[in-house]
Amino acid sequence: MRFSAFACALLAGIMMTSAAWAGSVPGPLSATLKLNDSKDTQFKISFTSVVGTTWTYKVEELKGRDLSHWLLELGACLDNVVTFKPSSADIGKDGSTGYYGIKWNVSEDFKSAYFSFTLDNAYEPGTLTVLAKASTKYATADIYGPDCNCPVITVPVPSAVWAGLAVLGGLAAVKTMPRLRKRHH
Repeated sequence: MRFSAFACALLAGIMMTSAAWAGSVPGPLSATLKLNDSKDTQFKISFTSVVGTTWTYKVEELKGRDLSHWLLELGACLDNVVTFKPSSADIGKDGSTGYYGIKWNVSEDFKSAYFSFTLDNAYEPGTLTVLAKASTKYATADIYGPDCNCPVITVPVPSAVWAGLAVLGGLAAVKTMPRLRKRHH
């Protein structure tokens, strides 16, 4: 059984109102980042998958200037990265923007590629900041990514509990069945 991010927060003893919790809803699956420049520079960054503990994103140049680098601001996950591909990534503070995260520099002939990183554990999804930079300009947006404040917690459920739930489910189904009425002829 997987606990939701809300259950994880409750287990951690964090009590929040539903309005405060709404900010922790997982971010969008993709973002188009538009630089404020004379060339209408645009990049698209998309979450593509999470397999086990490996998160993968696709980065594309759409138009304008060449991408210099992109960065995923990992927040609490910064110290949880085990590996990354391509290996041209740096983890820490980006000196040119002041953002912290995993940063990939790309070559001048870059057009599109997949980038991935593996974490030390499985984590619930959340919202991260993604950044794309070209020349001296950069833009940021929200994107779907791991929330390392909330690891996925698997709780073994004894078979007797599952059997009891099955019985209760069966009783509920019987209770909701339409009653047959005798017809008088």
